[in-house]
Amino acid sequence: MIQKSILKLALAAFTFISVSNLAYSQISISGGVNLATLNSEIMNEPVDDAFNNITGFHAGVSYKIKVGELFSIEPGVNFVRKGTIQEYSVETIDVKSNVRMNYIDVPIYFNVHIPVGDRVKILGSVGEYVGIGVSGCVTETYNDDEEQEWDIEFGGDDGEIQTIDFGLTFGAGLSFDNLFFRASYDLGVANISNYDEDDTFINNRNLKFTLGYRFMRK
Repeated sequence: MIQKSILKLALAAFTFISVSNLAYSQISISGGVNLATLNSEIMNEPVDDAFNNITGFHAGVSYKIKVGELFSIEPGVNFVRKGTIQEYSVETIDVKSNVRMNYIDVPIYFNVHIPVGDRVKILGSVGEYVGIGVSGCVTETYNDDEEQEWDIEFGGDDGEIQTIDFGLTFGAGLSFDNLFFRASYDLGVANISNYDEDDTFINNRNLKFTLGYRFMRK
């Protein structure tokens, strides 16, 4: 399983880091807004215009471990809201469906820090994440008037969303002393759909804008 490989990779990375390097660790808090949507395929064909972006938020903590002068490893734990907006019509009824899914994500970033001044560095990041679905809801509006809402259930049964999400993450940004800004993109590769018919695949997509503060230790 991919998530097991991620955990093994994280363990190997921590084992590799020497005790002297741990003295250069930094705890960070961060948060921001994100634009989330879903990617869908049925019978290996993309479903065009099925999903639109929904605005969400994220917040969490991370632990950056310096590896040499330019590189670092940064595991973390984040609360992340994912989901999408669907708009479609059924006969004379216009339907707008807001899907909100809340996850606890555990990412691990591999960072490069390139100095461009005395106090400013360009930040580049690649990594992986594993997420656990904890709650969610769907709100549907009919003809901009009547509204209906129900909870999302996570699990392995029909009508539920798969509990585990995982994927790749890429980012870039700037750091200025204790502050940092990062724009990142989470590319979900896990199929969160439980529908076996028609080879249905649904993946999370999430563009995040993050502002954070690092508590310096050296």
